[in-house]
Amino acid sequence: MVWKFPKVTLVQPCPDGVTWILEYFGQCVQNGVELAAFWIGLISLLLWFFPLLPQLYTNYKRGQCEGISVYFLLCWFLGDSLNLAGALLSKQLPTQIFVGIYYIIQDSAILCQYCYYKIKNQWHNHLVRDLGQTTLRCVMIAATAQSLYSLKSTSVFHGGLDELGYSMGIASAIFYLGGRIPQLYSNFKRLSTEGISMPMFYLMFAANFCYGFSVLLGGFGRDYFLLHLPWLLGSLGCCVLDSIIIWQHFHYRTNRADEESSGIIGRDDTLR
Repeated sequence: MVWKFPKVTLVQPCPDGVTWILEYFGQCVQNGVELAAFWIGLISLLLWFFPLLPQLYTNYKRGQCEGISVYFLLCWFLGDSLNLAGALLSKQLPTQIFVGIYYIIQDSAILCQYCYYKIKNQWHNHLVRDLGQTTLRCVMIAATAQSLYSLKSTSVFHGGLDELGYSMGIASAIFYLGGRIPQLYSNFKRLSTEGISMPMFYLMFAANFCYGFSVLLGGFGRDYFLLHLPWLLGSLGCCVLDSIIIWQHFHYRTNRADEESSGIIGRDDTLR
């Protein structure tokens, strides 16, 4: 049996929509704002193919993954897994499913790389402890997401799959946001962002911003924003946290350069 992607079914007719977008993407685009939202969303889609590649190369070049937090990686993996599961269950567009699968491949690659370098550097016990503690924390995050979902009371959903997808969206947003906190703390504790590929965060910031902006342009009204709130938080919220990580990079680098400069001046004065 050959598996096929599900066809996209529009809830409302789209007589004035752009034909090729409607045919290939199943999206009703009828005015300039919606067209801008579509193109910005497409740019975001393309940007998401590249973020982890710089980090994979950085880890390979250094022969270790000490700069990046395992909590960040696992929360990212679980967030992407929920995104893919939600896309499959709610019969999203083929492009979304393809990209979701690609996310999982990239996440798996960097997690395998992390485990490989940890074991290679003879930190087996430390690795097992890290993964065990991280898994427990991720389960607690998932439980929190489910609790938040159970508190919601709204009539904007059209069925069980919509509600399940929304629940996964909440959990995914919490994983994406929560996963960055350990990375921020790790940078703060080390007073350094060494070992982190900054191009990865530049690309993630750009992709998340484009995605969030495209969602904001895509519709209006309370129900629209409520339905898309988890994905807005997961994208624009990550932009805020990623911008802090980028700030940390330049701040710590500047401080280190000032300290090195002061040290050189001090040695020159001593020689005199």
